[in-house]
Amino acid sequence: VFAEKSEVWYETTENYSSEMFLISEEITSEDGYKIISRTYSSVNPKIRGVSGRGIFKHEKELVYINHTLKYWVQGYFTWNQDKDTATVSNVDKGFSSVNGVTVSNEKLDYKSNQGATSWFGNKYAYARYSFTATNPVGLTRTADIYIDVNVKGEFVSR
Repeated sequence: VFAEKSEVWYETTENYSSEMFLISEEITSEDGYKIISRTYSSVNPKIRGVSGRGIFKHEKELVYINHTLKYWVQGYFTWNQDKDTATVSNVDKGFSSVNGVTVSNEKLDYKSNQGATSWFGNKYAYARYSFTATNPVGLTRTADIYIDVNVKGEFVSR
C-alpha cells in the first residue's frame, strides 16, 4: 500500500453556502483505488478556543481508472472543555452518482458526549456514514466515512 500524507491549512472553499477551511488532506492507494480524504471546518483553526461551535465535514474521493465516487458526512459540532461536553446536530451525508454504480445499505450514525471521562482521554461527538457501492458487473465495495470532534475542538477523520 502506498500512502502519501499532506496537510493544507487555511485554504478556503465555498461549500454548501458557507465558507469552509480545508484543514487536512491525505492521499492513499488501496486495491487499485486512489483515495483522497479531505476535512473541512467552518471554524478557522487559528482561532479555535476552549469552547466553540461550527460545521465539520469529511469527504472522500475514490478514483478508479476514469471514475470517481465522492462521498461525505458533516455535522454541526459544539465543544466546551470546561464543561466536558461535545455535541453534534444537523448531521448530513451524501455521495455523487457514478454511471452504472448503485448504492445500497446506507447507514448514518451520530452521537454526542461519547467515550472517555476526564480521567482517560476526552469525550467526543461523532458522525459516520457508510454504504455499499456496486458496479455494473456486480463488484461491491463498502464505503465508510467518519469524523469526530472532542471537548477541545480537535477533530479525527477516517
